[in-house]
Amino acid sequence: MNYYLHLKSNFDALIEVNKLSLGLIKKHSLQPISLEVNDNYPLLLKLTPITYPEESEKLLPYLTKLNVSNGLIEVSNELVEVTHYPQNNYELFFNKNILYSYELPKVLGQNSYTIKGLSHTATIFFDGINQITIQDKELLFTHKIKEHIVSAEIEKIKNTDCILIKADTASNKIYVLMLAYSRSKYDIIKEAIINKIEEDEKTFVMLTKLNDMAGHALVEEGEILDNEFKLKDEYIVYLNEKAKAINLPELVPYAFLEAIKVSDFSLARSYLTEELSDSLQDAHLSAYFSDFVLVKPATYEKNSTNKIALIYEDKKRFAKIFKVEMEKNKITNFSES
Repeated sequence: MNYYLHLKSNFDALIEVNKLSLGLIKKHSLQPISLEVNDNYPLLLKLTPITYPEESEKLLPYLTKLNVSNGLIEVSNELVEVTHYPQNNYELFFNKNILYSYELPKVLGQNSYTIKGLSHTATIFFDGINQITIQDKELLFTHKIKEHIVSAEIEKIKNTDCILIKADTASNKIYVLMLAYSRSKYDIIKEAIINKIEEDEKTFVMLTKLNDMAGHALVEEGEILDNEFKLKDEYIVYLNEKAKAINLPELVPYAFLEAIKVSDFSLARSYLTEELSDSLQDAHLSAYFSDFVLVKPATYEKNSTNKIALIYEDKKRFAKIFKVEMEKNKITNFSES
């Protein structure tokens, strides 16, 4: 049996398969490099980054071994993300293999405070990677911060044994890290990338933009109780008081599914015909599409007209294809293809 591989990357790179050059994969290109392979035929893929002087990151080449057998695909390198599409199509997405070079440490934030009668000093610094360290006479806690941050604040949360780190990222977001001290060690109780945070002693309200067409944002309300971050409430809001109207037929299915993903059923129903909306309960809509993580074009279908792909993550990452029927910018039916 034959299988079809579709190769994408988040950096410009030359790719070789079993020492045969396939050419250049462009960063985030909509057109992948595609090839057909035979069942039980192992492949060795090599990625060689193409870097430019203005790029601050140094990238290393890497190899991955790939086996396709009996409808299953395995890769030997965790930098490669595999998504299984119907009809024996597999999308391979290659992530960066970053070389972290040492630099003289640059302190981005520091604070000393007392917990349980002990003086602790927390420092956030960059020495090739961003990280936080907390020290006292007998303690050394370290944690790598994957985000590129430019400045940071560290504060002890009043009337608790917890600290809050807030850092501005290079992408104009906020990195949040909450740590709880207990039994002579620190534990992470909350870590997130958000857009806004409000504090009132031990209570926190955080807003995260979802970057969808409607302009949804996720609001989380939580508090520190017993050295844990307890989520009190979680709900969806519109960034601009109401949803942005989507009228293009090509975008309506995406807008509908984005609304389903955040359980905004009122908005989702606005994209259905009245007849279809009346025949479905919210629970039916939620159960039918289940917990998908992404909405994407049905790129690898032979006939992709009026089709859309939903990406799911379980033990494996896979796609389901749905066919969309429409009439005058309204959806009349959805069916799994």
